[in-house]
Amino acid sequence: MKNLYVNIALNIPINKLFTYSVPKKYHKEAEIGKRVFVPFGKKTLTGIIVSVQESSDVKNIKEIKKIIDSKSIYTDEMILLSEWISRYYLSPIGRVLFSSINKEKVDTYYTLSENYKNNFDKLDTKDDIYSEILNLYKDSSNRKFTCSQIEKRLKIKNAVKYIEYLIDKGVLGGLQIFDKQVKEKTEKKVKISFNPEDFDIICKENKVKSVRQIEFLTKLSDKKIYSLSELSKLIGITSPSVNLLCKKKLVSIEEVRVMREQEDIYSEDSKNIILNEEQQICLSEISSSVDKNIFSPFLLLGITGSGKTEVYINAIEKVLSVGKTALVLVPETSLTPQLVYRFRKRFGKNVGVIHGKISEGVRYDTYYQILNGDYKIIVGSRSALFAPLRNIGIIIVDEEHDSSYKQEYNFKYNSRDASVVRAKMNNAVIVLGSATPSLESYYNCEIGKYKLLELTKRASSINPPQIKIVDLKSKQETGDEQKDFFQYIDKVKVKFLSK
Repeated sequence: MKNLYVNIALNIPINKLFTYSVPKKYHKEAEIGKRVFVPFGKKTLTGIIVSVQESSDVKNIKEIKKIIDSKSIYTDEMILLSEWISRYYLSPIGRVLFSSINKEKVDTYYTLSENYKNNFDKLDTKDDIYSEILNLYKDSSNRKFTCSQIEKRLKIKNAVKYIEYLIDKGVLGGLQIFDKQVKEKTEKKVKISFNPEDFDIICKENKVKSVRQIEFLTKLSDKKIYSLSELSKLIGITSPSVNLLCKKKLVSIEEVRVMREQEDIYSEDSKNIILNEEQQICLSEISSSVDKNIFSPFLLLGITGSGKTEVYINAIEKVLSVGKTALVLVPETSLTPQLVYRFRKRFGKNVGVIHGKISEGVRYDTYYQILNGDYKIIVGSRSALFAPLRNIGIIIVDEEHDSSYKQEYNFKYNSRDASVVRAKMNNAVIVLGSATPSLESYYNCEIGKYKLLELTKRASSINPPQIKIVDLKSKQETGDEQKDFFQYIDKVKVKFLSK
C-alpha cells in the first residue's frame, strides 16, 4: 500500500499548511474537507484536510492522530473560496476555514503510572505539592484528572510544571481524550410492538392491569411513534412502569436524533402579493439569467418600500424550481424575526438561519441539515457566506452598502465582495440590493460589470412622505409653513423636557 500524506490547515495565525502522514488504518477515510486531530508541538490541535497526496519532500513527518468526521464538512468549492479569501485579504487560511464551524477539543488527563510508588520514592525533591498531587489518586489508582481539575482541587496555579516533573520521573502518565464540544441531541421514541387488533389478548396474557399502562398502550395503538417523555407526561406514567412494558416486549424504545432549531417568534396574516410592473421587469431579468446558468451580477437599486424582498423571494422560487439552492445575506441588524418568518412562510422547512447569536448546538444541526440537503435556502448574516450549500443558483446580498459585511477582527474580509466570487464559482446569479448603494457597486454598473435594475416606486399604494427644506437661519423672517414647522418642534421639545 502506498504512503498517504495530507496538507492540514490549523486555526493559528500562520498563513501556511502543515503536512502530516496518514496511518494505514485511515487511508480510506482521509478526504478533503474532513477535520482531524494532529500533534503540533506539545499540543494536539484540530485541523482541516485541504489536500491529499501520495508523496512529500518534507522530512520527519508526524502522523495524524484521528479523523473526526465521517463525511466531509467542507466542499471543494468552500476550500477554493477560503483559499481565495486567504490570498486576497492576506489572512491565515486556517482562520478562514475555522470561522464558521464547531471546534472539537482534546483534553489531556493524567493517571498514575504502573510503577508510580517506586518512582515517587526516588524523587530528588521533598516539596509537599507532589505528595498532595499523589493524594488525589488515593481512592483509586485508576482515577484521572486534567490540569485544571488538579489546580482547582489543590487551589494552586500553574500546576503544569509540577505535572511535567512527575511525568518526567515516571510517576504520572498522560492520556488524551477527544471530546466533542457540541454533541448530537437525541430523544427517546416509543412505539407499540404488537398488532393493536390483539390488544385485549396481549394485555391478558402479559397480565397488564395498571390503568396507566393500559392507557399508555391504548395511545400507542394508532401505530404512531411518540416522544417517550411527552407521552409519559401526558398519561402520567412512571419510568419503571414503561420499563416493565419494555421487558415484556410490548413496546420498543429507541434513541432518535432530533434537530435543534430556532423557534419563530413572529407571525402575521398571509398576504396575496402581486408584483407591480417594475418588480416584474426586475424578476424577468434575474430569471432569464438563472435559465442561462451563467454568472450574472445585478445591482437592485430600489427606494425604501419598493418591494425588493418580494423580488428576492420570487427569484428564489425560480431557482428552486430548477433544482438549485439559494443564499441570502443580510446585515445582522436587519435579520429580524419578521424577515425570517416571511421566508419560512413561503418556503417552509427548506429555510435555515445562520447568525452570530445562535447557539453552538443550533449551528451544529443547521450545518448537518445543509450537508444532508434538507435546507435549500440559507438566510443569515456575514458568516452565512460559509454555509456549505451545494449547487447554488442565486446569492442575494441585501443592504449591500452596509459596513457590517466587513469583518475587522480574527481575519479581515468583506463578505459582499467574497459573495461575488462565490457566485462566480457556481455560475450563479448574484443580486446586490440597496436603496443607497455603495460607490463601488454603482461604479461597477457604470463600467458594465454589473447590470442595474431599478425600483423607483413604492410597492403599495401608500405615498412616500413629503420632504420639505426649511432654512433654519430665517427663523425671524418666516412664512406660514416655517411658523408651523417651528411650532411643531417647540411642542416636541416641551413634551420631552416635561418627562
